[in-house]
Amino acid sequence: MDYELQQADGIWKFIIDISDKAMITNILQNRHELNIFVVTEGQPVQKSWYYSKDGLVEYNHETGKMNILADVKIDYSV
Repeated sequence: MDYELQQADGIWKFIIDISDKAMITNILQNRHELNIFVVTEGQPVQKSWYYSKDGLVEYNHETGKMNILADVKIDYSV
C-alpha cells in the first residue's frame, strides 16, 4: 500500500492511497485501536510504532486518500 509520512509538531501524518471499501470501513470502525508499524528499509531489526490516542483518521472519498494522525511514536529494535 502506497503512503506518505509527514511530521510536524509532534504529530505524524500518514497519507494513504486506498480504494478498497471494505478496508476503509474496517479502518474507520476500528480507528481507536489502530496501530501502525513501520520497518526501516534496509534495517529489518529497526521498527517504529505509531498510534493515535484519539483515533484521528479521516477518509476523503473524492481523492481516495486516508489521513491517519498519530500523536505517539515509539522506536525500538527487535
